[in-house]
Amino acid sequence: MKSTPKNNFLAAIKNSSKPLNIAHRGGMGLFPENTLFAFESALQEFGVDALEIDLQLTKDNIPVVIHDSTIDRTTNGYGKVSNFTFNELQSFDAGYRFTKDNGKSYPFRDKNITIPSLDEFLNAFPNVFVNIELKTNIIALISQTRKLLDKYNAISNVIIGSQFWNLSRKMRPFFEECGSFFSRYDIYLFALRAIMGIPNKYFEKFDVLEIPMFTNKIHVPKYFAQVLHKTNLPVFVWDVDTITTIQDAINHNVNGLITDRPDLVNKALSIS
Repeated sequence: MKSTPKNNFLAAIKNSSKPLNIAHRGGMGLFPENTLFAFESALQEFGVDALEIDLQLTKDNIPVVIHDSTIDRTTNGYGKVSNFTFNELQSFDAGYRFTKDNGKSYPFRDKNITIPSLDEFLNAFPNVFVNIELKTNIIALISQTRKLLDKYNAISNVIIGSQFWNLSRKMRPFFEECGSFFSRYDIYLFALRAIMGIPNKYFEKFDVLEIPMFTNKIHVPKYFAQVLHKTNLPVFVWDVDTITTIQDAINHNVNGLITDRPDLVNKALSIS
């Protein structure tokens, strides 16, 4: 990470004495994911430090906040996001499938909870730190996202990237003032080169390493311990949704917890 970050989000990471509480999709273990209701609830009820969101592109080239390429899993509709206009997407209930008791109840159905556009999100939360993942390798998504970040003067509050290597490379010139996180491919290549002691200026373009707590039963923070010892890159960990995993991540001195359960993060941090 740059020694004197100009990006406000990166500066907050550097200056924080504790891991940041980052609500994954707004805290999807508690609320309907990637909805304005979830984001507002996470901020108001748990005082989270940042929000994590995903972006897809509609048929009429509007960036919308949704993780999947289809609306099947999270709404009462079916089909690809890219096959609908934004106005058409508004007819679907984004709280329809949320349940915390394995389908015994659906407390957020018919509550007028919809899939938000990025424009709506930034208008509602213009000064909030946000971790953005682009999910679609389309230049229109990249350019429209940049325009909206400029519109709301939000560039300095954003860390952005994609798990996809080719998309990560394509989007980089558009978001130079933002913080940048590694693609999945770059994570492993970076780790391999670091372990072998092979420097590479290519990786200086990245600001944050975002890794899962576990993958294929491998404890990722432990696996990366040798790498992280050689770098001052901040680390965000996701898949930390129980007191046990959250505390484990805290014990590994991570900088951010991307969690479905911001309530449990607050509890763990209060006793650490």
